[in-house]
Amino acid sequence: MTQPFFFGQSDSKLFGFSHPPLKQSKNIAILLCYPLGQEYLRVYRSYKLLANRLSASGAHVLRFDYFGTGDSDGRSEECDLEHWLRDINVAIEELKTKSGLDSVSIVGARLGATLAAKVSIDRDDIDNLVFLDPVINGQDYLHKLQETHQSMLCDPDRFSTARTIDESFPNELVGFTFSNRFMEDVNTLTDIDLMKAKCANLYLINSSNCDLIEELPKAEIKSANEVIYSQFDTTICWSDISQIETTIALQGIISHITNKLTK
Repeated sequence: MTQPFFFGQSDSKLFGFSHPPLKQSKNIAILLCYPLGQEYLRVYRSYKLLANRLSASGAHVLRFDYFGTGDSDGRSEECDLEHWLRDINVAIEELKTKSGLDSVSIVGARLGATLAAKVSIDRDDIDNLVFLDPVINGQDYLHKLQETHQSMLCDPDRFSTARTIDESFPNELVGFTFSNRFMEDVNTLTDIDLMKAKCANLYLINSSNCDLIEELPKAEIKSANEVIYSQFDTTICWSDISQIETTIALQGIISHITNKLTK
């Protein structure tokens, strides 16, 4: 049965859901790392469904909100990538404690995938990494968010009179406000962050509207025993103004991930 709970430091509590195995445990622990901002809202239901499928297959699963997001303590304006990297490390240790296992696998989408890759570099307890449309280039990622935000301000379905960017909060991206440090940190992200990911197996999942994974030279990802690419023909579009308020359905990808991690 799903168990909501708080964990972490007393002054920066993180909120999570523990999904214990619903059948005999396969001795597998899986951490789910969300994307940020509007993308978090769009995949929230799919992450819940994925966690349920994984636990039904015998895995210990934890999904959680980073500090300043969701139901965790703090505000997004207080955060930067270093804070969220620490949060992932805290969540890994919490999952290991709850499951009684010594290693975990991590599933991440978009910026959540890139953060998980950075965390894995300094750890030796990551079995598998599964990344859906990871952020390859931080500058491009921010630029597309800024373009989408600008399109929202001019969208007649939202505003009868077009707004200007000056009417937004500083560093506001599609309804979410971030710190200067966050913007600076994301700007520095490159494909090197993914190519240094350290794990037993790295699964890179590409949706049909996000072809950046093809830029990653498979031979240069040297810290994974095996790198497996998968392409899915989906309707996912992360930055289309007409879709940013719609839930992203990941049924086929959920089945794919479950089969890879619990086989």
